[in-house]
Amino acid sequence: MPIRFVRFVFTVLRIFRLDRFADRLYWSVLHGFRPTSRWHPEAFRRSFALAKKYKTINKGDYYEFGIYKGYALWYAQNIASTYGANAMRFYGFDSFAGLPEVSGVDAGGDFYTGQFACKKEDVIHNLKTHHAHMDRIFLIEGYFEHSLKENIIADYAMRKATIILVDCDLYASTMEVLRFAKRLFMKHTLILFDDWNSHSGGKQSGEQLAFTQFCKDYPTFTFKKMFSYGWHGQVFQITSV
Repeated sequence: MPIRFVRFVFTVLRIFRLDRFADRLYWSVLHGFRPTSRWHPEAFRRSFALAKKYKTINKGDYYEFGIYKGYALWYAQNIASTYGANAMRFYGFDSFAGLPEVSGVDAGGDFYTGQFACKKEDVIHNLKTHHAHMDRIFLIEGYFEHSLKENIIADYAMRKATIILVDCDLYASTMEVLRFAKRLFMKHTLILFDDWNSHSGGKQSGEQLAFTQFCKDYPTFTFKKMFSYGWHGQVFQITSV
């Protein structure tokens, strides 16, 4: 399909205030199985290199909160294998029904309820089609307020976190993730906040507000800002637990 025609269609949809329809059409049909941001691959390579440097790459597992079509999960496993992390397990948490209700401090922004929905069976298909090692991938379904229970750590024999990708966009979702993930923190755990500068880069909503609130609630954890990626992402390292 010619790119000019695609752009024309999207322009018409926006003119008639069908932005969300256009957004769903793009992500579900036109985008395919590839990074949601062109900066993701480099961010993953740098993060796994740091995990190798700090000798955590074989001490923990990979956790991803908000996996959409599964590309980042698949790519993380591929990068891990290049560093010999063949025992690392990969946990993906998602509702598979898109974002929960967007309300409170996040209301009125770019995100909307149901955005980034992808059926679990479609994610599994994507992973298998691209030759992921499914014996080391675990997909945990549900909105975070229901799925992130302490018992699942023992149920899945989860180890500490080497790398965590927080890609859940919203303040409430990010708070749920951080409160759960604190049980998995170890020194040098790396946390990638993929929507750090979403919500116009403001500190009063989204992932930035959640992180600020978490640091106030749990001051024993300290963090070091490592690097940013693209216009949207920020990586932190845990320096003390």
